[in-house]
Amino acid sequence: MRGLQGLVVRKSEVDRLRDCRPGGSRPKAENDAESGQPALMSAAEFDRSVGLRDHGTFISLIEAGHTPAVRQTNRKTGRQQYWLSAEDIASFHGRFVTLTTLSDETGHHRNTLKSLLEASRVARFAPGDRNFGAIFLREEAIAALQ
Repeated sequence: MRGLQGLVVRKSEVDRLRDCRPGGSRPKAENDAESGQPALMSAAEFDRSVGLRDHGTFISLIEAGHTPAVRQTNRKTGRQQYWLSAEDIASFHGRFVTLTTLSDETGHHRNTLKSLLEASRVARFAPGDRNFGAIFLREEAIAALQ
């Protein structure tokens, strides 16, 4: 087969294009139509949106008190889950970055960013040697990239 052998497209660009389309399905921080309360995003949905796929390490970050979230019952499943408000999300982004969020902010590919952070010896956020996944302190990561 001739032509492209590999094509890389940033998920953030696909999401941006989807959001621009009428009927785009990206969750937005707006009020819940039923309750009038601010809409919440599940912790699982949020951790996927910032590129974390570490099966529970983001929940561990919440439970260790490093980022805010509220524990509520999921209306559909009846199970207890962590949910993040727009303020909780802003708090996370104010303190932490992931390779995905850095990529979105800088325009650099995540592999380039990973190499730059490693070369600058920026370690993952791991107080007490706890593994919270590929999460970095924003201040350290940004300083290393400048």
